[in-house]
Amino acid sequence: MPSIRRTKPRIKTNLLEGAKRLLDLLKEFFDHREFLLKDATLNNALRRYETLWLPLLNSFEGKALLIPPRDVYLLWLCHMLSPESYNADCQSLINKTPKHSLKNKSERTSGLKKSREEWERRYPKEPFDINAATTQEAHSSSISVPLQECARIFIEFAYQVGLPHY
Repeated sequence: MPSIRRTKPRIKTNLLEGAKRLLDLLKEFFDHREFLLKDATLNNALRRYETLWLPLLNSFEGKALLIPPRDVYLLWLCHMLSPESYNADCQSLINKTPKHSLKNKSERTSGLKKSREEWERRYPKEPFDINAATTQEAHSSSISVPLQECARIFIEFAYQVGLPHY
């Protein structure tokens, strides 16, 4: 009878550092929750994520560190929480599945700068940062996950893990 050899899986990611980076990002989302959770903001963010960010990311993956605008980033993270849907949706939309890794604040700032430059070059009539006065176009999404609802739950999660007892 052959013996079963157990091996520990190798985790190449520093989980403690990753958790700290995620908490920092969650705090940023939570601090802007009043704006991010408005229906108009979420609807516009979905349009921007699906029709602008994914195509932009598709053309730059592996070439530069790109960090999306806050509204888009929230939906991107929510989408990745459903990995099978994320993979299928991205394959359908851009023929590949973009990778993501959490970055520290300094790296996010640098990536935002690069993203802003490329966004403004590619989409001169679409502001990188949006505000309450930003208008939106009607958009029918082909994404299989209700990202707006996921964003609401995700920000509630951000509140919970931001409490001092965590």
